[in-house]
Parts: sequence; structure tokens; C-alpha cells
Amino acid sequence: MVRSFPAVIALGIVLLLGGCSLFRKGPAKPALPAATVRTATMDVTPGIKVLSSLRLPPGFVPLPGRAPMWLQEGTELVIVGARDGRTEIYGYSGPGWKTERLIAADGGPGAKNGVIVDVAASQNGMSLAYAVYNAKEKRLYVVVRDLIATGGGHPVADFDGDFASASVGWLNPVTITLALRDKPAPAVPPPSPAVSQDKSHAPSKPGLYVIGINGIVTAELETVKCPLSSLVWGPHSFYAVGQGDAGAPPIVLDRHGPSCRQIFASGPIRVLDWSPDGNSFLYAQRGADGVETTYRYWIARHTATLAVLSSEAAAFTAAGEVLVLGNSSLTFQQASRFPNRPLRAELALAHAKGGLDVVSLGFNTTPALLAQSAMTYSLKSNRAAMDTFLPTTSGVFRRIISYSVATQSAFVIAYGAALGPVEMSWSPLGQYLALVDGVGAQSVLTIVEPSG
Repeated sequence: MVRSFPAVIALGIVLLLGGCSLFRKGPAKPALPAATVRTATMDVTPGIKVLSSLRLPPGFVPLPGRAPMWLQEGTELVIVGARDGRTEIYGYSGPGWKTERLIAADGGPGAKNGVIVDVAASQNGMSLAYAVYNAKEKRLYVVVRDLIATGGGHPVADFDGDFASASVGWLNPVTITLALRDKPAPAVPPPSPAVSQDKSHAPSKPGLYVIGINGIVTAELETVKCPLSSLVWGPHSFYAVGQGDAGAPPIVLDRHGPSCRQIFASGPIRVLDWSPDGNSFLYAQRGADGVETTYRYWIARHTATLAVLSSEAAAFTAAGEVLVLGNSSLTFQQASRFPNRPLRAELALAHAKGGLDVVSLGFNTTPALLAQSAMTYSLKSNRAAMDTFLPTTSGVFRRIISYSVATQSAFVIAYGAALGPVEMSWSPLGQYLALVDGVGAQSVLTIVEPSG
């Protein structure tokens, strides 16, 4: 069933919204403050509480797809990015998260003689693990950084070779995973060296390494028959998804065995979210027709079902339901042939026991702009934050919208011209939202407390 609401977030009156719900009218509220807090590219809606607004180091650009990480129980925000071609990882803590520190960097802390190729935070938010490659030695190190300790961290394991892919993760706070894939053999083998190689530095085998760091460090190889790529682990660490790349197809990895199964997709995929029970996940892929589509993959059935068309804005709720931003009447043919045709922006909630509730957000978008949308969800507060886009005569306009499943109310958090990516994430308890955006060489971290 589709429920329609007045278009109260129309562009001409967005400045009047403040913290008001898009869906429900309430008693008159006091006049909103005239001053507006500015992120790098957007205005924060008057009435939304801004906890902090920080300019990141000049030239530092957050990596796309890397949301801010709330670590140490939310007392430190960690952002991964690059400056002048060098990967850097910064932490922000203290009152207003205004105390900045460089946690790790290529050629610096944590990677003095190498480059950072991957990073992951432990489940308890107290440690980081980096995969660091030293090209001179042709060796990859796994470095662990205890966030409450000083120094750049310490290597716990090393692997010899020149790898096409290296992905680090955590099974639990004392167990790290490293997924390695060799580079393909050259068509013409290089000439044999005149001097025999040091056998103590024979290339490490590809596969999944499980590294225990509780006391004595151990590293055990779990042979996987599928070529590995960047892994995204499920909530119980039994399953992982290899997202695929130019040299490996997407797969589901099952540690019972271990075993793996290929996901039949037209190219790499991007994992958006895992169900709370760990038995299914949402992933997005671009089809042969160019349409970005999100599917739900059921691990036990080895099947994928359509979640939303022409959108990557999808997430699981705490009840295991699927919340998506899209349009209920859009078809593959329409998305492919008419990507710029206006259509209504809708939120749909697919219930675990069947049934679909659809809500109109009160504004129009297009299939092409829906495909650029994004969603992040807090299981603690049962709220979504959505990056949405609207076509206007002067260009593409962005709105960051917060939606509460419990109260079925939505609020515009920030708005402005769409000038680049916005990365966002909820705090551990879901009461604060971190936004990182940038224009040119300047990025800004903004922390807000959404209404509702």
C-alpha cells in the first residue's frame, strides 16, 4: 500500500523545515535560529543540533565508500583518506571530537617502510588492523594498533609475495583474518635467477589466514578453492562475501569446511548490509543494461531476490525487515531507457513475514539519481540516514534525510548542491550522525544529533 504525504520538503520551502517531520504535523514550534551551520558543501537545517564541525587537514580526501568509524565506544571517530597520493588515517576524540591525531600513514606511523592496502576495526572498537605492503622486500605485514596505546602499532605476522589482493578483517577482538590472492602468472616466465633464492622467504600461499593474537601469535592457512577478493564479514563471523574485482568473481565464503560458492553477478558487487541473524545480506551490482540494482542474497538457499531497482539505498532493520529508497512502480526497462525521467521518491519497508509498506517522501527524483543514493542504518535507534538527490533547473540538489521506523517520521538534516560524495555513519547507540564531505582540497567532519 502506498501512503502519500504533502510535499513539505519541496525545494522552495526547505529552509522553513527546521527539525519538523516530513510526515506528521505537530504543535507550533518556537522560531528557528537564523544562523546556519555549513559543512563543506551543505547547510545543516536550522534546529538540528550540531555537536561539532571540524575542518580536516588541507588536501586530505576521505576515501569513497569508507564511512567514518566510531571507535572506543564512540569517543573517537576515525577517518581513512588520502593526501598527495598517500593513505592517511586520522582520529578525532576529546570534547567535541576536536583533538586530532594521525593514527597511521604510508611511510609513517604503522607503515614506516610500506603502504597501507587495507584497514579494519575490531568489533569492540579498541583496535585497528592494517595490511601493509613493503614493495622493496616484497612482503606484506599485518599490523595491529591498540587505540589506547601510544606508537604506530606492531606487526603480528608477515607474508612474502606480490599479491593481487589483500583484505584484512576480524573474527573477534583477538582473531584477525587476511585474505590473499596471487597475481596471475606472466605470459612469458621471467628468466631464472643465477643465484638460488632464500628458501626462508618462499612466497606465501594464497588463501584465508586466521591470525590469533591472544598471547602467542598464531597464523593458520585455511585453503579456499575460490580466488579471494575484498571480504565483508557477517555479524557472527561464519560467512563472508568476497565482493569480486577484475581478477576474481564475487563469492560467499563459508568457514564451515571452509567452502565457497560463486555469486552469479555481472562483475563486482558491493555489500550494503548484513541481516542481524547473519543468514542473508544486501548487495548492489550494475547490470549489463547499466541499471544499478540491489538484491538480497539468502545463504542457505544460494539465491538472490530483488530488493530495489536503480538504488543502493537499502538496509536491514533491527527486526530483520528491509528498508529501501526507490520507486515501487519503476521497471528495468524504464530505468534503462528513461534514466532522467522524473518519478516519485518512496520508502518501502518489506516485512519479514511478507507484506510491503510504501511511503512517498513528497518529492521527485530520477532513476539515475536514485542510483546514486545511499543509506546507513542504526540497529540501536532504528533510524536510517539517507543521501537523496533531486533534479533542479540549476543542477542536482542533495538532501540528507533521517527516518525513524518506529515513529514513521522523516527530517531533513542537511541540504545543498550535490558537489561530491558524502560519507556518513551512526554512533554506536544511534543518537549521533557523522557526516564527511568535501569540495576541492578541503573536507569537513560534521557531527549532528538528528531530531526524532
